[in-house]
Amino acid sequence: MLSDVNSDIIRAFGLLAENYPQGSFYYGVPHPAIVVLDAAGNVSHRFSERHYTTRPDIEDVLAVLREDATS
Repeated sequence: MLSDVNSDIIRAFGLLAENYPQGSFYYGVPHPAIVVLDAAGNVSHRFSERHYTTRPDIEDVLAVLREDATS
């Protein structure tokens, strides 16, 4: 869980939903994402979609986590 009041991290990851105008209640909302970090803190994989109803298959996410755990 991450608090990103000014959406700085959301922008850095390219996840800002830009379809809401600045000043809107929803401005600054991110696209849903799962970001996997390796032991050094580097992004090893990113699952993200532009529509909030599209989510990755859990088996795909678990496969990446298992792969990273053995690396």
